[in-house]
Amino acid sequence: MRSWQARPADKPAYLSWLAVALADANESEEAAHTASRMLDLSADLPATAPPSVPAWS
Repeated sequence: MRSWQARPADKPAYLSWLAVALADANESEEAAHTASRMLDLSADLPATAPPSVPAWS
């Protein structure tokens, strides 16, 4: 059985959701730290979707 591996964009996407949830829970310092980690990880990602993903029209 093959183990699941995250794509490079999966972790920043999860961290963005987590940062919002932490902010909603009034955990502002942890939310800021999580958002910073998300931005660091997403800095190396391409700005557009890969060709295999259909573009919104």
